[in-house]
Amino acid sequence: VVLKIFNLTGRFDYIIEVSLPDEIERRDILLRHLQRANTTLSAKSDAFVWKLAKATKGFSGADLRNILTRASILALMRDPPCEVQGQYFLTMQL
Repeated sequence: VVLKIFNLTGRFDYIIEVSLPDEIERRDILLRHLQRANTTLSAKSDAFVWKLAKATKGFSGADLRNILTRASILALMRDPPCEVQGQYFLTMQL
């Protein structure tokens, strides 16, 4: 839904629609964010990233980053803090 105020002259020169990422693009986005977090990715974790990419159909790049951030926070809230593992992704409602 586009509000009428956004259609006024001079507000925006261009309106660009960006489609949601497909499964391969979601995997690439997840891997990029995980690499920035200095994580070590093994073959097992790569398989989990594929599983997560399949489970997040309809998610944007921002949604994927939010999932990783929330999983990190859940892991840090444990006493003692632990590694982010698959269980933290599974506890969130995807």
